Amino acid sequence: MEKKRKIDSECRKFKDQWNIQYFVIESSNKALCLICNESIAVLKEYNMKRHYETKHSQNYSKYTGIVRTEKFEALKCGLKSQQSLFTKVKTEQEAATRASFRVALEIAKRGKPFTDGEMIKECIIAVVEEMCPEKVNLLKNVSMSANTVARRVQNIAENISSQLFDKNGHVEWFSLALDESTDVSDTAQVLIYIRGVDKSYEVHEELLDMYSIHGTTTGIDIFKGVEMAINKKNLRWKNLKCITTDGGKNMSGKDKGVVALVSKAVENDGGSKPLVLHCIIHQQSLCGKCLDMSDVLKPVISTVNFIRSFGLNHRQFRQFIAEIGETDLPYHTAKLIELQDSYSKGIDTESIDIMLQGDSSKIQSWTKRS
Repeated sequence: MEKKRKIDSECRKFKDQWNIQYFVIESSNKALCLICNESIAVLKEYNMKRHYETKHSQNYSKYTGIVRTEKFEALKCGLKSQQSLFTKVKTEQEAATRASFRVALEIAKRGKPFTDGEMIKECIIAVVEEMCPEKVNLLKNVSMSANTVARRVQNIAENISSQLFDKNGHVEWFSLALDESTDVSDTAQVLIYIRGVDKSYEVHEELLDMYSIHGTTTGIDIFKGVEMAINKKNLRWKNLKCITTDGGKNMSGKDKGVVALVSKAVENDGGSKPLVLHCIIHQQSLCGKCLDMSDVLKPVISTVNFIRSFGLNHRQFRQFIAEIGETDLPYHTAKLIELQDSYSKGIDTESIDIMLQGDSSKIQSWTKRS
């Protein structure tokens, strides 16, 4: 059976004389009419001649000689101007979209309301109006409404999740860190962090997942969330080599704790029992509760409270330490680590003694601290 002839296999070439004769140019292996911008698929003179005589001969046959050549060049320049305009508009739109994503990312990183996007845009426009007014119209094309920022943040989150999913697919070994705590609405939140290494020994550490527990927070409840995250994030139990928890009963229980359930899942998948670690921060907190540090902390807290009790006292103290070349520290009293940090770094006892001279009646606890 004879094969059908294909136009592409005929290797037809565009002839230069067709430019002025039919007002066409070659574009992507096709003939493009400069008058109506229609494409002629087959590079055959018959097709171009038919197109020209059918649609344009009546209006353009009057152009001859140099006038026809000038008309062709004018049409060609007009087409290039249109193409450059479309390219410029496309580039500006892409730049506006990228700018919108970058601002949305900064808003999300700082935990600011999505409605701040409009305020940020107004501030940028105000600056540009003073610095380079000719660029104001470009900034007005940047969409920063609350709904747009919300969509941008969602798209960024989905992209990060997709990247993490792809990375997890190449992980040879990984470890998990689990933390369960209660938020201000009394809802238990479980955070799962992953540290993985691939075949090329590249290590990445990310927040794998976060989920809420609205009922009980037993080891089984937490394990179900961990198991769901493992399956959803393209991981295998047998590749788990270490797990870190806070050492609570629901985490480290012998039979129904998260560690025990995770170890069983790893062994059932053909892996070896993972190494189990306890988070040292929680051990320090427990140590702080056991130690009697009242004799150390009470004089410090009472003195700091005296300095911060009135704005005048604090202003005078800041002015004084600035004159002697010291720095003011933030006031933290909530955690053992913060207290230790404030006490060891810099409550400069000598500076406070000098500043508080004359107020001995109010700082008896400070003068008796030793």
